[in-house]
Amino acid sequence: METVIKAGDSSTLSVVQGIRNMLPRVKQTLPPQLKIQLLADQSVFVRAAVSGVVREAGIAAILTAS
Repeated sequence: METVIKAGDSSTLSVVQGIRNMLPRVKQTLPPQLKIQLLADQSVFVRAAVSGVVREAGIAAILTAS
């Protein structure tokens, strides 16, 4: 089992998307007996957090605009 860890200044979303884009090409080079399975995807939590921040910022903008 291998784990991919991003560098400090890289975007989790960019790293995950890059790996997801690369997987089909990598699978073609591997023996058919070798299976690739995604075990964890932290981008789900990052996307939810970003969405929450954007939503709250919108609410704050509406409340302070009055």
